[in-house]
Amino acid sequence: MTTKEAKKKIEFLADNGSGTIAFTGGEPTIRNDLLELIEYVKDVGVQKVELQTNGVKLEDKNYVKKLEEVGLDFILLAIHSHLPEKYDLLTQTKENFNKIIKCLENLNDSKIEVSISHVINKENYKSLVKFVKFIKERALKINYFYFGFVRPNGRTLENKWLVPKLSEIEKYLYESFEYCKKKGINFNVEGIPLCYMKGFENHNDEIKRVKNGSFIHIERNEVREDTHRRHLLEDKMKGKQCKFCRVNKVCPGVWKEYAEIFGTDELFPVFEEVDLDG
Repeated sequence: MTTKEAKKKIEFLADNGSGTIAFTGGEPTIRNDLLELIEYVKDVGVQKVELQTNGVKLEDKNYVKKLEEVGLDFILLAIHSHLPEKYDLLTQTKENFNKIIKCLENLNDSKIEVSISHVINKENYKSLVKFVKFIKERALKINYFYFGFVRPNGRTLENKWLVPKLSEIEKYLYESFEYCKKKGINFNVEGIPLCYMKGFENHNDEIKRVKNGSFIHIERNEVREDTHRRHLLEDKMKGKQCKFCRVNKVCPGVWKEYAEIFGTDELFPVFEEVDLDG
């Protein structure tokens, strides 16, 4: 959308009481007007502005400084491996890994809050703990880690080999959850049903989003209100066995595309008491 169109969308969100506006994509830093738009968010009175980015452009320390100056509060930085060759494979780029490391260094020197987005897939699920350790050693102020289980849509449908089974990654999931708990590291999880998060159900980000109220998603020609609740109703599914589960009413289930590939036989009912607020 044009700068003028984007500003109209920002005005709409501000007029409807939005406390936070997030720029996502694609990759929003390829827009030449991003700094102007971030500044406009603050000009119209919105309290917090977020940026979801692959971070490559943030290797430029001056660009990070400009983001800070126009009022950017928070960055969700996508890093999908701590190994250069895996990073290149997953992003289909070359020589960008060192830019990400430089990005982390630059963000250390800024006042912008930072969290890490890590999509769990066939190429990285065995090294979740190693990834967290690697990032924590280089990023001084990580707010939280966001672990999203790969959704088999878009280009992933052309590369289904990237999608592991839940039962395949279960051991490594719990290793990473336990490690984060032991080290006091905040983390949220998306795309994992609650039967694979026993003891860590309160880290399920999809449940938190619905509890926290309405989210509006805006594209050039589309506005989706209460997008996360609709997301759960339209894009997720469960198995017949789930109707016996104690957390069936709140559990997001699995991606529909995942069920089309692997079915739902891996899912199982949870009968124990579950603390979703702990």
